[in-house]
Amino acid sequence: RIVTGIEPLDRVLGGGFVIGSLVILGGEPGAGKSSILWQVLDAVNQPEARLYATGEEPARQVVMTARRIGATRPQIHVVHETNIESVLWHARELRAKIVVVDSIHTAQSTASRGQPGSDHQVKTCCQLLRQFAKATETTVVAVSHVNKDGDVSGAMALEHLGDATLMLSLGIEGTDVGPPWRELREKKNRFGSTLE
Repeated sequence: RIVTGIEPLDRVLGGGFVIGSLVILGGEPGAGKSSILWQVLDAVNQPEARLYATGEEPARQVVMTARRIGATRPQIHVVHETNIESVLWHARELRAKIVVVDSIHTAQSTASRGQPGSDHQVKTCCQLLRQFAKATETTVVAVSHVNKDGDVSGAMALEHLGDATLMLSLGIEGTDVGPPWRELREKKNRFGSTLE
């Protein structure tokens, strides 16, 4: 496992990210998905490269978020790219041990038909990310939008292909506790409990 040192996240994951796993991180806009992932990329105490692939925002805006959070490790690389094959090429070139794809709904593969965000594209991109994670022992995190019910969009494909599905929400579900508190819970975990 890759222990992040962020105790609540490591606890929810069952002791950290499993090496070679595909993790889906879902949450509503503004919940802090990008922020927590930048904290992870900065907190992991390993010498290997990490890659943040953004299809949502320009690289300059993403770097501004990183600086605001204080994520300044030189091992972190940013690429603005929606083509999943290009993202994986960058990951191989860097020999990255952690890859973040933000978001899976902006990614597209040349091996798939349809527009980015379509069920076929999302499934194909997830399959390629999963294959890459297993073959290279790279931990991959794919950020997902949520639907009107609060579940990850394309839930059937994403949750089937991912090893773990995390949900980050504003406030604490079932209570009147709201922002600035966040709740991180695990809907699926092939390697541990889903009770945290």
